[in-house]
Amino acid sequence: MAEKMTIRKALEYVLENYDLPEEVEEKMQKLLQQTIHKVENAHAKPTAKDIENENLRAAIIEYLKTTGERLTCTQLIKTVPEIAGFNPQKVTGILRKPLKEGVLGKELVKANKTEFFYIPQNNKEEGE
Repeated sequence: MAEKMTIRKALEYVLENYDLPEEVEEKMQKLLQQTIHKVENAHAKPTAKDIENENLRAAIIEYLKTTGERLTCTQLIKTVPEIAGFNPQKVTGILRKPLKEGVLGKELVKANKTEFFYIPQNNKEEGE
């Protein structure tokens, strides 16, 4: 099976095997360097948006953990000050990661009404 052709491999192939006008070669070299840089730094550090979303997740989780309530996105928006004014779609997106990790659970209670709740992570938390 042939190896997957990536943008980087395609640029390297063209630069090595073809005689290009100087201006075109310079542009392709720059594109190659940008591609290499992007791949090498893809997971270097979280973006400002990643950090903001992590803080919002923590606030929602802490609220649900402390209260023990089961709330819909709309109810969360009304009760958790950090996400006041957000739309339900954005809140659902923020909650995707803790749901996947098993920190939060969700249950469909009515058509288009999903409640989110905290799932205790160990026996110590259940006894608190």
